Order: sequence, then C-alpha cells, then structure tokens
Amino acid sequence: MTPINAITLSGKLAEILSSGTTTVRFTLLHSHGWTGPDGAVHTGSFRVSCLAWGHARNSLLKYGKPGLEVVVCGRLTALPAGVGVLADSLTFVSPREVFKEGT
Repeated sequence: MTPINAITLSGKLAEILSSGTTTVRFTLLHSHGWTGPDGAVHTGSFRVSCLAWGHARNSLLKYGKPGLEVVVCGRLTALPAGVGVLADSLTFVSPREVFKEGT
C-alpha cells in the first residue's frame, strides 16, 4: 500500500526567503481560532516553511508579496529549516483590490 502524503494549508505569505534558479522558499503564516470548553475564545498562529517550483514558483515570484492570502497544496517533507511543505500548487485567494494596491 502506497502511503498518502498530501496537505492543504491556507494562510498569509509571511515572507519570501530566497529564490534559486528552479525553486523558491517562502513562509506561510497560518492563523486559527477555537472556543474552549469554558466558552473562552482563543487564537493562535504558526509558521510553515514551504518550497515551490515550476508554475507555483513563477506565480509566487511574479505576484507574491507578504500579507497576501494563499492556499498551498503539497507534501510534507524534511527541509533545511525543519519539517515543511513541498508546494505542488499555490492559489492566491486575496481580493483583486489587494493586487492593485501594489501597482
């Protein structure tokens, strides 16, 4: 049986760290909230190291900037910064107005 290794994350681009000739490293900030058993509302966030190539890399370099909301689909793997995501696809979900602000 082949193991399934697929992950989908949504969040904001925290930073675009470096670009190689075929890949780009970036950090995704995922924020979440929950209600505890006592009814108190809690919030938290964590950063996920990601590596993209191909079309995902090209889109990120052309349109990506910190603060944009994205959805990343990929695979969990060991990266130099620890466990991270190899991004097979990256979709921008921020409103169009956000893209126009940077031009």
